[in-house]
Amino acid sequence: PAIDQLVELMNYPPAKTNVIYRGVDEYLFDKDSCRQTLGAELNIPQTAKVLITVGALKDEKDHHFMIDAFAQMNHHDKELHLILLGEGDLKMDLMAKCESIGFGNKVHFVGFKDNVGEWLAGADLFLLTSKIEGVPGVVLEAAIQKLPALAIDVGGVREVIEHEITGIALPEREVESFAFKADYLLSQPALLARMGTDARQLVINKFGLSRAVREFEELYLQLLN
Repeated sequence: PAIDQLVELMNYPPAKTNVIYRGVDEYLFDKDSCRQTLGAELNIPQTAKVLITVGALKDEKDHHFMIDAFAQMNHHDKELHLILLGEGDLKMDLMAKCESIGFGNKVHFVGFKDNVGEWLAGADLFLLTSKIEGVPGVVLEAAIQKLPALAIDVGGVREVIEHEITGIALPEREVESFAFKADYLLSQPALLARMGTDARQLVINKFGLSRAVREFEELYLQLLN
């Protein structure tokens, strides 16, 4: 965590340090309604499995890795769709790649969306394949909608994912392993549901907006006193 680096690298007194995590809006959208809406907009069958990610279409997010993994996933016994929210320099390159491997109608580039929470609520699994990360807020936004995450373990990922409890944080960057784990999770609806419930509870307990407001109030009162 950043607080450890502050103490170790800057030799700052531990007694004068404190962490207040970012506050996440705890509103929960109706999953069935959101799924119907995104399904109608993108022509995705209600029986399909939907993977989603949110982030700029830039090299550090490594969407090429994500699409490679999607191409290796098991499409035989289930229909899979991947939704990418965001814009960036690599958009045309990524779209061309999807067309070339025959997934032009399975990978959806939807650009920027104001109602990100509703899109997350309508999906089955959140994906994060970044090469570098701070504390990924998008994982928290997904979790509050009971959407567990499958992520590469970089940066602050372990601060927002309890491995094998609220999601999966893979230590290795291997396409085959990522695809295999995504397939496994999608084949276990009860496991996904449990992880989603636990992920939401993690956010409420540690990153909830009401908690952040309370902790800031307490900090300001301490400083004033």
